[in-house]
Amino acid sequence: MSDTTMTRDRARSFDRSNLIFWGVSLLTAVLVIGPIAPIVIQAFLDKPLYASDAAATLGNFTRLFQEAGMLKVVFNTLFFAVLTMVVAQVCGAVMAVIIGRTNLPGRQWIGEIFVWPLFVSNLVIAFGWFTMYGPSGFITLAMRSWFGVVPWNLYSLTGMGIVAGLSQAPLAFLMCVGAVTKADAQLEDAARSAGAGPFRALWSITVPMMRPAIIYSAVLNFVIGIEMLAIPLLFGGPSGIQTVTTFLYDKGINAAVRPEYGIVGAVAVMLLVVVAFLVWLQGYLLRGSGRFVTVRGKASRPALLNLGQWRWPAFALVFSSCSSPLSPSLPASSCAPG
Repeated sequence: MSDTTMTRDRARSFDRSNLIFWGVSLLTAVLVIGPIAPIVIQAFLDKPLYASDAAATLGNFTRLFQEAGMLKVVFNTLFFAVLTMVVAQVCGAVMAVIIGRTNLPGRQWIGEIFVWPLFVSNLVIAFGWFTMYGPSGFITLAMRSWFGVVPWNLYSLTGMGIVAGLSQAPLAFLMCVGAVTKADAQLEDAARSAGAGPFRALWSITVPMMRPAIIYSAVLNFVIGIEMLAIPLLFGGPSGIQTVTTFLYDKGINAAVRPEYGIVGAVAVMLLVVVAFLVWLQGYLLRGSGRFVTVRGKASRPALLNLGQWRWPAFALVFSSCSSPLSPSLPASSCAPG
């Protein structure tokens, strides 16, 4: 092959790679920046974006901070997001350890069922909770008739956070189960040889190896909690509890007479800043994630932890959480194996 032909082939390959790069970049700009840019511009205009006499201003942010009850809205949003994250991380990580590292009966199909809520709308999950545990729900009415009191209230920040956290637990589960199942068995064997029991070895070796997965999913669940609309709208609306998303809904979509485009844009910009900070924080916290990667020669599979006499009670607990609307799962009829 001559030098001229080789040069022509390199140029053609270089041009093709450049074309793919710029094509992907343009598509990303259209799909991501395109919908965001009008909102950002609207935040700095005193009139709707389509108005010909709209002028630049910072008054939208001033009006936002002076909005009655805005501090309460921010507090509600942070409380709801934190509770969502904590519930999701605890339930997801515990289920990852139980399903990934114990001899729980039926753990394979239970693990598959546990992730189903990720494919179901939060609105559908919220309606399921409302049907069973709402003020007129089946279990609520039964509790009231049997005991005269109902110990839960879905129309509260705590109730909203628990429902949202359980609906997001499968995300934490998926992140953590990979770290649990791929842990180096030799490390646990070394701990066992030093006198540690099975649970001590699991807690001291395997759980710390899950730290990057827990951090990654925790930040992601916190962002989802901030941006979630369906559950705060359904449960918070009747009781007058507002989060940032329901505030945006009321000001921008539900306000049929005169939508507050400027305030909506200002809130959206603030959300973008918070999400950008959380993305940076996630990268900062995961800088040392390489410390949690084990390098070994011969591949080995971690031994399953024998639950002994607690095997079937643990199965009953996990299965009941899978088949109850109190969990991030589907109705009991969907949990039957086969």
